[in-house]
Amino acid sequence: IVENSASSTIANAKVVLTKSGYAATIPTSACGFAYFNGLSSGSYNVTLSASGHATTTFPGIAVAGHTATTTLVLP
Repeated sequence: IVENSASSTIANAKVVLTKSGYAATIPTSACGFAYFNGLSSGSYNVTLSASGHATTTFPGIAVAGHTATTTLVLP
């Protein structure tokens, strides 16, 4: 989930997910959600960008199992 500092979700933010040997980019939904299918467990870096917000990288986001939900806040 991608939010701004006022806890409002950000639609159409660019989400880049990377890990050694893996990279994918998708936009957030109207509700601020980004869903990546088929991820292996491990530590990923997430880079977010959206109009009116600074591009921000969040290193070391842990993914274990089939589902991980993380709320990230763009400044």
